[in-house]
Amino acid sequence: MTDTAISEALAEAGLILLPSPVPTEVCPPQGAWATSCSPADGRLNETVDLTQPDGLKRFDEAWLRLATRMGLFAEDGTFLLGVTLDPEGDFSQVWMPVRLTERWNVSGRNAGTISGPIGGGLLTASTDGEVIIEGTTWQDRTASAVGVTHPYRAEPIRRYVQGLLDQGELPAGTEDGVRTWLMRG
Repeated sequence: MTDTAISEALAEAGLILLPSPVPTEVCPPQGAWATSCSPADGRLNETVDLTQPDGLKRFDEAWLRLATRMGLFAEDGTFLLGVTLDPEGDFSQVWMPVRLTERWNVSGRNAGTISGPIGGGLLTASTDGEVIIEGTTWQDRTASAVGVTHPYRAEPIRRYVQGLLDQGELPAGTEDGVRTWLMRG
């Protein structure tokens, strides 16, 4: 997916792609699995029924409540969005800095599932690496915004990211930033 295509898709969803550099000291999107965490890891959920006529709108509202409560947004409203560049490629999901516009939609357009603003799912993180929030659809036709603060302390995420690092499965040039992120824990 080209930068132009990404910008256009995000604009359609009410998000602005920012030219800011992505911090290297954040959890790699490949390991940012908030749903793998338990309440003991700091996991918080906001769940909605997608069978309601306004299920996606309710999900967007739930995501915003959780994002605000957990501190996802930087002072200027910036946060990171996981974007899949090539569904077939290794390491194709990358963080991109974005900001919400007045009218936005992070859930996607498919009423039956949380597909994210441009497909590939919904994964967000704070620019300082302190918060991860993902959207997921459950088998009972509900959807949850699932968040974890201090994900570098959440054992399921730490273990998975450490495995990615140990096995050399991170994008080239990100290893030092990931090591620094893991050392916070």
